[in-house]
Amino acid sequence: MHRVTDAALPELEAALDGERMRARVAHAAGQAPQEVAGCAIERVKYRPGRSALVLYRLSLEENMPEALVYATVYPAGMALRAFPEDRKLPGLRLLADPARLRAEVLPDALDCTVSRVSYFPEHAYTARIAVRLDGNRECSLYAKTQSTPRGERTFALLQDLHEKNLRCARPLLYHAASATLVQEAVPGSTAESLAVQGRFSGALAAHVGAGVAALHGAKLDGLANLDAGSCLTRLHEVVRVLGAVMPQAAARAGEVVGQLDKRPPPAISTWDTPATLHGDLHLNNILIDSGRVALVDLDDLCRGPAELELGSFVAALAYRAALHGDRAMHQETVEHFLAGYAERAQRAVSIEHVHWYAAAALIHERAWRCLTSLKPGRLAVIDELIARAAELAFDPCLT
Repeated sequence: MHRVTDAALPELEAALDGERMRARVAHAAGQAPQEVAGCAIERVKYRPGRSALVLYRLSLEENMPEALVYATVYPAGMALRAFPEDRKLPGLRLLADPARLRAEVLPDALDCTVSRVSYFPEHAYTARIAVRLDGNRECSLYAKTQSTPRGERTFALLQDLHEKNLRCARPLLYHAASATLVQEAVPGSTAESLAVQGRFSGALAAHVGAGVAALHGAKLDGLANLDAGSCLTRLHEVVRVLGAVMPQAAARAGEVVGQLDKRPPPAISTWDTPATLHGDLHLNNILIDSGRVALVDLDDLCRGPAELELGSFVAALAYRAALHGDRAMHQETVEHFLAGYAERAQRAVSIEHVHWYAAAALIHERAWRCLTSLKPGRLAVIDELIARAAELAFDPCLT
């Protein structure tokens, strides 16, 4: 198993030890160490040689809510901040205060309860809001605040997609002062949760393929463009950084990138025009309700070759197979997904190009995230991901 050492961040080792950080994190949260039952690391964002963000979740005494604290680790040291303090998320204090949320954002709500869905310090925070309205009516909303000013753009794009009758979260409002986007909840279970339960069948994978094809065919204005050139630029950067902390893995990844360099796909896919891409397609961003598919978390919408996104999704499935040791399920899912896509898209897709983009994504998306998230067991699968990328890169017609 690989071990990451980073001389540029001398406090990183301590920051990644929850028990060792327990007293410091408790102090930052305003708690006495004896009041803390546990200190768990919930998220890490590691930038080799530059910085790290570590999110801690404190389990407190009975009947007390959990406490969140995050550390920023730099070469000069470490700083701790307790929720809802965050240097780059102005909307966090709003979402942490239900009374203020009702007054400023949800004036028709008689009451609301806010629960955390996800928190990526200094990047994004998503909350589920259970709202009680007049006449004993209830509804569920989701609110997301981000450090980058994308919420207003996402709001407009979601409105456009709804007008085109694509299944996604219906946007309700964008609160500019807090950079917070509010959407209706979408019914259904994530494809990931169904896969964990053994209920993500080939038929459902085909429905997902059809849903992705519908999005790819939507015409939206003002989207950034991606192509093979942007993937290659990212690949070379990942190999360079990987070389500083995992040189053997970087050498093997470099061989794959060298092969991909020799035969990049054209800038535009076999489609006449670029597709509208989800930008972060994986099983947790797909909701299924009675066979109906909805795509969520559309902040990264962009334009590019359809094969780029198909390859990225194939890589996401391969990554899941590497974690769970189920390559047969991965292959069956890929086949049904691509078949469902082809039937709805009604246009030819180059499988060779899908495999090129999958090989690229296994390195610059999946292996990279294994390194930067530092989740238990993730570093151990980097070699397998690179090996799978090599199979696809050196034999592009491999099925």
